Amino acid sequence: DVVGDDLRDLPVLASALARSFRLDTSPNAAAARAFAKAVFDADRMRRSSLDVVVVAVEASLWVAEQWAANARAACPVLRVVVASANKALAALTACESGTHGGATSAHATVFPSGDTPARRCRGAVALAVSHSGQTFPTLNAARALRDAGADVFVVAGSLDVQLAEGVKG
Repeated sequence: DVVGDDLRDLPVLASALARSFRLDTSPNAAAARAFAKAVFDADRMRRSSLDVVVVAVEASLWVAEQWAANARAACPVLRVVVASANKALAALTACESGTHGGATSAHATVFPSGDTPARRCRGAVALAVSHSGQTFPTLNAARALRDAGADVFVVAGSLDVQLAEGVKG
């Protein structure tokens, strides 16, 4: 029974994951500290109109939306936007290239009204979520966010993934 085996393995895996965040030298702990420091940096929060921009596709988008809902509930002052990587990429690149879709353009449904998406994302912390770490829409949206001036973090199923390499400065 494959499902039964997975359910039996879950407590051991969850325990190992939790331990990896408690070890000061682990990549998970280092990334979590850096992410929290970036998100709650008072100077960044004053300069940026958004705190966190989360992009993903498919099942990873559902996980990202749940994370964002929990983050908003835990810290209501956070200005968090979650979007399909495809929609965020369209919004960011449409404004760069000067194309406009009118009231139904992608940026009108993703980013708060006012400035262009690229300006809204400047100084924000971006979180690109992809289980495989190789999802092209998420990779391209993460690069566009980085180019717009966001500080990009990656959540993926393993460390050495294309998405993490693609957003390094």
